[in-house]
Amino acid sequence: MKKGGAAAFAKDVPPEYSFWLCDGRVIRNLKSLAEALSDMKSSTYSYHANSMKNDFADWIRDIVKDQQLSEAVRKAGRSQAAEFIAKKTGLRLPKVAATEAKPDKPTPVVSQPAPVKIQKAQKQIQPEKRQIHKALAQKVVKKPKPITRPEPITRPEPKLTVELLKKMERELGEKEKKLNEEEDRANQRKIELTKERYELLKKRGELERKKFEYFMSRRSAAIRLPELPKIDAAIQPAEFTRDKLEELITQARSGFESGKQDEAVKRLTEAQQRMGRIPLKTDEKRHLRLQIMELEADLKLATIKQAA
Repeated sequence: MKKGGAAAFAKDVPPEYSFWLCDGRVIRNLKSLAEALSDMKSSTYSYHANSMKNDFADWIRDIVKDQQLSEAVRKAGRSQAAEFIAKKTGLRLPKVAATEAKPDKPTPVVSQPAPVKIQKAQKQIQPEKRQIHKALAQKVVKKPKPITRPEPITRPEPKLTVELLKKMERELGEKEKKLNEEEDRANQRKIELTKERYELLKKRGELERKKFEYFMSRRSAAIRLPELPKIDAAIQPAEFTRDKLEELITQARSGFESGKQDEAVKRLTEAQQRMGRIPLKTDEKRHLRLQIMELEADLKLATIKQAA
């Protein structure tokens, strides 16, 4: 509220910023506040102004925008606050304002008209409320039907006789025979698949060898690689295990990495000669064959680099 003399303080604030007292009265300007304070009951005043808060001072500060009057009302009592506001607005209060507050009397609460926004909201809500009540009145709540479960069918157990026991034994024997036949067929098929996989791996190894030899022949047609010496089978020891074969491959790899190619070629040739004389599993044979092929390729590449 802008300053403009006593007339400005008598001007009403917007309806939504009105001061609603707990006794039902509505304050819309400073004059009506001064009049209300002059004959206000002590219980009403204590509800709005106590040690915890002061609604009158807050309303003057936030709505009327008078900081000085707000501080004066906050520090004063009921009668003195009414005098401060009356002096600000030019209002003459009756002498009863200087006396003590009137004792509480059971007076009927005068209903005041609600603000404009609240009235509009209530008008908008009324049709919806009527529709809800109408829908609830028409709604019929159906009770759920009880669930009836069928009683379990109990079949009488057949009486055991010699013929029945023999029949059951024959049926179990036939089922066991079928399971054994299926198991034999599965094992036979597993053996066939293992053989096919071994042949496939063998063919793949041969193909990789041919590809490598073809590549080397095109790249080094003018370079003659040293042929790997052959070891006489009569000189070979009778007992040779997988560990010894792996040891030969490791020695060949160490000789190649240390620059001793002749020693590496010798160990590699010996490993190749003994590879087919050791009974190995398919996965182990494939792993060792790949190691030998890799080492052989490294030796041939090293020979090509030396010749170039």
